[in-house]
Amino acid sequence: MEERERRFGFGVLGEMELFYFAELSLWGLLLCGLLLYVAVRELDPVYLNYLELGMESPESFSTSIMKPIRHILSERKSRKIALFLLINTGYMVVEFVAGFMSNSLGLISDACHMLFDCAALAIGLYASYISRLPANNQYNYGRGRFEVLSGYVNAVFLVLVGALIVLESFERILDPQEISTNSLLTVSIGGLVVNVVGLIFFHEEHHHAHGGCSQSHPHSHSHSHTHHHDQHSHDHTGHHREDHGNHHECITVSHECLEKSCSDHGDHHEHHSCNTHGDTMGSVGVVISTLLIKYKGWLVADPACSIFISVLIVASVIPLLRNSAEVLLQRVPRMHEQELKEALNDVMKIRGICGIQNFHVWSFTNTDVVGTLNLHISAETDKASTKAHVSRILNDAGIKDLTLQLAIMAIQIPSRQLFIDGEWREPVLKKRIPIINPATEETVGDIPAATTEDVEIAVDAARRAFSRNGGKDWASTSGAFRAKFLRAIASTVLERKSELALLEVVDTGKPLVETASDMDGVASCFNYYAELAEALDAKQKASISIPVQSFKSYVLKEPIGVIALITPWNYPLLMAAWKIAPALAAGCTAILKPSELASVTCLELAEICRQVDIPPGVLNIVTGLGSEAGALLASHPHIDKIAFTGSTATGIKVMTAAAQMVKPISLELGGKSPIIVFEDGDLNNAAEWTIYGCFKTNGQICSATSRLIVHESIAADFLVKLIDWSKNIKISDPLEDGCRLGAIISKGQYEKVMNFISTAKNEGATILYGGARPQHLRKGFFIEPTIITDVSTSMQIWREEVFGPVLCVKTFSTENEAIELANDTDYGLGAAVISKDLERCERLTKALQAGTVWINCSQPCFDQTAWGGNKRSGIGRELGEWGLDSYLSIKQVTHYISNEPWGWYSPPQSSEELERSQKQN
Repeated sequence: MEERERRFGFGVLGEMELFYFAELSLWGLLLCGLLLYVAVRELDPVYLNYLELGMESPESFSTSIMKPIRHILSERKSRKIALFLLINTGYMVVEFVAGFMSNSLGLISDACHMLFDCAALAIGLYASYISRLPANNQYNYGRGRFEVLSGYVNAVFLVLVGALIVLESFERILDPQEISTNSLLTVSIGGLVVNVVGLIFFHEEHHHAHGGCSQSHPHSHSHSHTHHHDQHSHDHTGHHREDHGNHHECITVSHECLEKSCSDHGDHHEHHSCNTHGDTMGSVGVVISTLLIKYKGWLVADPACSIFISVLIVASVIPLLRNSAEVLLQRVPRMHEQELKEALNDVMKIRGICGIQNFHVWSFTNTDVVGTLNLHISAETDKASTKAHVSRILNDAGIKDLTLQLAIMAIQIPSRQLFIDGEWREPVLKKRIPIINPATEETVGDIPAATTEDVEIAVDAARRAFSRNGGKDWASTSGAFRAKFLRAIASTVLERKSELALLEVVDTGKPLVETASDMDGVASCFNYYAELAEALDAKQKASISIPVQSFKSYVLKEPIGVIALITPWNYPLLMAAWKIAPALAAGCTAILKPSELASVTCLELAEICRQVDIPPGVLNIVTGLGSEAGALLASHPHIDKIAFTGSTATGIKVMTAAAQMVKPISLELGGKSPIIVFEDGDLNNAAEWTIYGCFKTNGQICSATSRLIVHESIAADFLVKLIDWSKNIKISDPLEDGCRLGAIISKGQYEKVMNFISTAKNEGATILYGGARPQHLRKGFFIEPTIITDVSTSMQIWREEVFGPVLCVKTFSTENEAIELANDTDYGLGAAVISKDLERCERLTKALQAGTVWINCSQPCFDQTAWGGNKRSGIGRELGEWGLDSYLSIKQVTHYISNEPWGWYSPPQSSEELERSQKQN
C-alpha cells in the first residue's frame, strides 16, 4: 500500500489528515457553516420563554456512567439501538480493515459512512437518556450541550472526510489502481446485510409510531423537588425575576402510541430512516462496484462508488446540523410546531392549570420526539388526573416521551420597605401588615406599615423635591423632561408585565386575564400623560384675546404642589397610575398611600421609579392603615391637594379634613349604577354586557351597573339568558386559564357581601341564581355570581353599594319609569342603556344623572376620556386633559403694553406747576 494511501486511511480515523490537508480544513469548516445555514434557515421559533428550573447536586462519575447504561437496558427500543450500534461498530472495523487490505476506496468510504451512523446512534442514546431527566441547571435548554457539540463535531468531521474522499476518488479516476477482490465481495455483502437489518429495525419503529403495535416504556418514576427559579419575561424583550417554590412533583410519563393514520406525525424517524437508507444505498454501491471490478475489470467503478458515498455522507450532515441547531436554539421540531401550539392551548383549558412554567421539545438523533413540561396548578387540583389528561393531549401532538412536573402555584411576594426620598426606608416603628391571598386565605408576605412619623418624613421629602433648586429639578422643568420619566416607567411596567400581573392576582384575587390587562392600562396611562406633558410646554404663555388693545394677557399652568394620592384595592396599580401619571406630568410631587389590602404592585412601582432614576422625593410611596397613614395625609398642612378614590364614607372624612384648610380635592367615590335594557335590544349582547358590567373584577367596581332595569315584556326571557350566561362564567383560582370570576378581596368584604345577600332575602327578595360559595372551592373568599329579583326600591340591596358580584333586578313599562328608577339613587357615577333606538338613547343620555353614560355597552374606559361622578359619587374628573388640569394651578398674567398713561386719576402737579397755580390764585 502506498504511503499516501496509508496517510489517507489514518486521516479518516483521526485528526492527522487535518494537518496534512491544512487548507482543506478551512474549506471544510466553511462548507459546514454553509450547510448549517441551509439546515436552520427555515426554522421558526415557538416563543415559549418560561422559567428555568433549579439546581441539583452534581452526581459522581460512576453514577453518571451507570445511569445511561441502566436507561439503555431498561427500554426495549434503547436496547435494540444499542445492539445495532454494537453490530454497526464491529462491522465498521471489518470494513476499514478489508478496505485498506484490498485497496478499495469504496469500502473505506462505506466504513466512514458507518462511522458517522455509529456516532449518531451513540449521541442519540445518550441524548434520549438526558431528555428524560427532570429539567435542571445542567440539562436545561437543550438538556446538556453534549449532543449539540457532538453533532457539530461529527458534522465537521464528515464534511472533511467527504471532501477528502472526493479528491482521492478523482485521483484514482485519472490513475486507476489495482484492487484485490478476494474477500472484498464477501465483506461488501456483509455490510449490505447489516444495513438491511438496520433498515428493517427503523422501519418497524416507524410503523409503531404511526399506528402499529404500541410499546410502553417501563421507566416511569417520580421525584420530589424544591426549586428556586429565574423568570425571563418574553413580553417586550424585558426581564424580571420571580421566586417560586413548593410542592414540585416530577413524573416521567410513558405513552402508548395511539392508532392513527400515517399522515399524522409522519416524520418522527425521518432522519433515522434517511441515515439507514443512505447506509444501505452505499452498501449496494460497494457490492455493485465490487462485481464490476471482479467480473468486468472496471477499476473506475471503485472511485465512482466512493464519490457516490461521499455525496450521501454530506447529504446526511444537513439533517444532523438542523437537529443540533433545534436543540441549541430551543426550537420545537418544525413538523410538530403547529400541533404543539394547539396542544398547549388545550392544556391551558384544563381546570386547575394556572400556567406553563417550562416547556421544551426536541427530536434527537435516532430517538422519538421527547419533551419536558412544568405546569403550575392550583392547590386543589387532582394531580393524577391532570397528569393523565396533559399526557394524552401532548401524546396526540406527537410527544411520545414526556417528563412532566406539576408545581402548586406559589409566587413569592417581594419584601419591600417604604419608598421615601428615592430610597427604601424601614418604618420608624418597624410595623408590618400581613398579606392574605384571597384565593387561598393564606398569608403570603407582608408590607410595611407607615405611621405618623413616616408620613411626616415623606411629606418633607416631597416638599423638598418640589422646591429643590428653585423648582429647576422638577416642578419648573419642561414637560418634555418629565415625559421621559413617564415613558421610562411605562416601558418598565410592560417589561415586567407578567410578574406584576401575577403579584396583583395574589394580592387581590382578580383573574389573571384582568390583572394582565390592567398592566397594559398602567403603561398606556403613563404614555398618554407623557404626551400631554410635552404638549403642555406649547400651551404655556398662550395669549388670550382681549378687547382692550393696550393690554396683553396669557395664562401660566403651574403645578399645584405636593399631592396626597390615596387609592383603593380593586385596581391597585391602575388607580395609582390614574393619579400619579397626571400629577407628575403637571410637575407636582406626590405621596401615594395605597390601600393596605392591596399594596404589593404599588411598592413594585416604587422599585421601577428607582430603576428609571426619577429624582428623589418626586414620588414617595407609604403603605399602611388608613387610620394611621391616610388620615394624616388628608389633614397635613403641607399637602397642597388630595386626590382620593374609595368609599363614599371615607371620602366624606377626607373632604371634611381638607375643608379645614380650604384645600382642593378630587374624589372618585362609590356608585349604584343602573343598566336599562329596552325590549328592542339584542338579548344575547344585552345579557353579556349586563353580567360584564356587574361581575367583572369580581363585582368590585365602583361603577358596576349592579341595578338591572329591564322592560317587563322581555324580563322573563332575559333572566333566563342571564342565568345561562352566569352559569358559563368560570369561577376558579384566579391564576387558572379561563378564570373570569376570582375571589373577594378579604374576609371582611366577603362577609359584607354575604350579609347583603342574606338581608335581601330576609326583606322579601328572591335569590334567582347564585348567592353562595361555589361548591368546588372550599377555600378562598369566593362568591357565585348572584342575581336577585322581586326587589323594591326601599330595599338595602337596591340603595346601597355592595361591591361584590350581586345584580338586583327591577322591571319597567315606560321610558319615563325607567329614567325615574335609574335616577332613584344617591349616586351618579355611571349608567348604561341597551337599545337599538338611537334617538331614545340620546334622550336617556341627557336624562340620566351620571358622570358617564354607556350606550349598548358597560364599563369601557379610555385614557383620553373623562372619568368621574355626580351627586355622592364624587367631585372632579380624572383621565383625559381634565385629569392633568386637576393638578395644575392657573395663573393669569396681564401686561400693560401701551406707552400712554392709564389716565384714571389726574396726575399730581409738579412743584413748578403748583407754584404757578398759587401765584395765579
